[in-house]
Amino acid sequence: MLSNVAEQKVQVRSLLFCQLGAVIISAAIVFVLFSGSLAVLYGGCLTMLSTWHVYKSVRVAGADRVRLLKLAGIRFMLFLLALATGIYLLGLQPVAMITGVACAYIAMYAGSLVISFEKMKGDGLG
Repeated sequence: MLSNVAEQKVQVRSLLFCQLGAVIISAAIVFVLFSGSLAVLYGGCLTMLSTWHVYKSVRVAGADRVRLLKLAGIRFMLFLLALATGIYLLGLQPVAMITGVACAYIAMYAGSLVISFEKMKGDGLG
């Protein structure tokens, strides 16, 4: 049986791979139907970085809620700054970028639900 930290690492990696798969599939669909697949990849990668940072923040902060809130605020501001950079400096399409963000978040929530249901089955609840 894996330790709690090792199990969390495996779960976060699986969530990141789910996000990566969803973003690549949506970018391929956008590439075939429209233009702006790079913007989908950009938005999806930003969301994956945010997911990874949440995991790292929780590990670093531990029970320190003030530090966790500060890290969440920094992450939010950096995310908005990166989105603005993509739109204004790189000239990426906002709708395609939002598509990448949405696909990555949907994949993350779907993967989290699967992990939760697997844990419930292990507890004899499923």
